[in-house]
Amino acid sequence: MGLTDDITARSRGLGVLDGLPLADARSLADRVSEALLPRIRRDAQGEIAALRAAGLHVMLVSASIDLIVSRLAGELAVDGHLASKLAVRDDRCRAAFTGEVLEGPHKWSALRRYADARFGPRNWRLAAAYGDSPSDIPLLERADRAIAVNAKPGLARAATRRGWHQVVWQ
Repeated sequence: MGLTDDITARSRGLGVLDGLPLADARSLADRVSEALLPRIRRDAQGEIAALRAAGLHVMLVSASIDLIVSRLAGELAVDGHLASKLAVRDDRCRAAFTGEVLEGPHKWSALRRYADARFGPRNWRLAAAYGDSPSDIPLLERADRAIAVNAKPGLARAATRRGWHQVVWQ
């Protein structure tokens, strides 16, 4: 049996949150983050540290829910994060996102808006980008250095064709 695709998983996750008080969703996000932290690859943590030591502004950009990504970003000591924003109305979560889901070209557009606002239009460059999914290609193709990490088959094929660096992180 295969893994659930991203869209189905996202819909199921949003369904669980629908109607949940925001305080309960935050508590759930804390528990999910705590469970995910030990699973973050050591190589990823080392790469973040090396990028920051090199003076780069390191961002975590994810299609996942902002309640979880914000906690992971804090634990990873990155400079900032962008994630899909969960819709909340009357202090209750809704089974929807506000704005775009940060996947595919939306990751790049969100990062570009962030960097333009922070550093000034055309006053920055995407030094490196990391991805594991074919939906990361629009972001990776704009980076000075694109790295396919534990790449899913579609991204691995694209990385091979484009000469991008491919790594398997432990």
